[in-house]
Amino acid sequence: MYIIKKEKDFDKLISENNTIIDCYTEWCGPCKLFSKVFESKESQYKDFSFCKINVDKNKVLAKKIGVMSVPTIIIYKDGEETKRTTGYMNDDDFDEFIKE
Repeated sequence: MYIIKKEKDFDKLISENNTIIDCYTEWCGPCKLFSKVFESKESQYKDFSFCKINVDKNKVLAKKIGVMSVPTIIIYKDGEETKRTTGYMNDDDFDEFIKE
């Protein structure tokens, strides 16, 4: 699990890897619940880098990628956003989101 702390880290990561990003805040209840689901799936989906962005600590990056609410989960492939959703997902919903 990689925690993105700088915009340049984000740009490099999505350009070099297929990436799933969990945009969260520490005070968000649904974010805390989803974090457990997100972290449990990392070993299952080895084709992706799993990353987290604390939007309170990275406001410029959150604005750049259009995060309006949390949790926001974004999939990047070949440097391009391919899918996005917001809100809590359970294990099955997250699997379906990734596989679609």
